Amino acid sequence: MRTRTMLAAGLTALAVAVSGLSFVVGNSPDATAAAAGLWKIDCGYSHSLPDDPIVHPGRPGASHLHDFFGNVGANASSTYASLKGVTSTCANNDRAAYWAPAVYQNGKKINPTGAIIYYTTSAGAPDKQESFPPDMRIILGNPRATTAAQQQGQIEWGCSDNTQIGRTVPARCASGHIQVRMRFPACWNGVTVQGDAAANLRYPSRGTCPKGFPRALPTMRLNIGYKVGTTTGALTLSSGSVYSIHADFLNSWDQPTLDALVKRCFHGQQNCGRFRGTSPGRAAA
Repeated sequence: MRTRTMLAAGLTALAVAVSGLSFVVGNSPDATAAAAGLWKIDCGYSHSLPDDPIVHPGRPGASHLHDFFGNVGANASSTYASLKGVTSTCANNDRAAYWAPAVYQNGKKINPTGAIIYYTTSAGAPDKQESFPPDMRIILGNPRATTAAQQQGQIEWGCSDNTQIGRTVPARCASGHIQVRMRFPACWNGVTVQGDAAANLRYPSRGTCPKGFPRALPTMRLNIGYKVGTTTGALTLSSGSVYSIHADFLNSWDQPTLDALVKRCFHGQQNCGRFRGTSPGRAAA
């Protein structure tokens, strides 16, 4: 009942406004916006649950609170099969599940204003880029980090107007909105194992994937926005310090749509632009 109630709340908010591969917004323009070999997906905030289908599968309530984007059916028991074809807050048949720890301002939870996911090329020849396989799972970041030095991955905070970008949360933003930007590694070793991103993925160096991680996947950057006012105040996360920010991804995209985007935008070296809206589908189980 708790899960259904919280999912229903997420759907109300929306109305208002392979297999087995696993790894552990601001809406302002940025430098990637004019580049070839990219697309962007708008994803609304869906719901919040103390669940994590990658870290604590089948154990509702076992996790700290997460904010979910994309697939409205995401919960502790989610699998590729259960998410496939379900309604999504993301546009263009992106039915993947994305989630990050909940954010608190001065002790009060604030819901995200939404997310934009950037898919770009960053490694190897454009015509060799591969799609994420169905059911790929990625975890980025260190949920136990208490300092910037302990963070894992390319993660930055900043204002939604692209100012004050860095490892710490800005104290003030003229725009009244902050954002966190989390860039996932794109070079995969091709091994089917459970684990985190550090074990199975690497960032490219000067456009080249390192030895042992030869397969180039899309570079995915998750931008999540929060309305905090011009003065940020004290920010904490459900996982602890702001340095514990992390993000999870479970690939339940409509795979033919994803494959077609990789072929058209990456292989064809096109800027395929930004997709807005939602993706209607079947009800969550």
